[in-house]
Amino acid sequence: LKFRNKMNISISVTLSEVLTQARKRLYYKGESLKEGDAIQLATTLQASADEDDVLTPFAQSAAERMCDLINKTASVNYSFGTGTFSFSITAPANFDENQSPLIKGSIFKFMVNRVIGEWLSDVAPNIAKTYFELSMESERDIVTRIAKRKKPVS
Repeated sequence: LKFRNKMNISISVTLSEVLTQARKRLYYKGESLKEGDAIQLATTLQASADEDDVLTPFAQSAAERMCDLINKTASVNYSFGTGTFSFSITAPANFDENQSPLIKGSIFKFMVNRVIGEWLSDVAPNIAKTYFELSMESERDIVTRIAKRKKPVS
């Protein structure tokens, strides 16, 4: 997409924040299952920093998927270096920049839920489905927010 007048939006998400949040949510999900008869499943769900080498490619894949999504409505350049995912989005000049922190929050949620969904997809596909659905909610939110424009001042 080409915009004559454009605005650049820079969004950074750190890998460590994504993985920490994913591990924390997996821990709580596992703990909630220990209440019943699902002790074996509960311990299988949980991930520690020892699994970061498995979780990291899930986060990278989520970032790439995010780029594909953003490219449908705006233009994005993406890079991953020194533990940081950087998204540089080019939007029309009348883009509502108040949406930027909300887009960043939704990208973060999307990435966390995708990492959790991928982690669970082999051991608990029925639970993974919930996290993939949550990531799809974030996708819809991002598309809506990128489309928001400033109201003209009269």
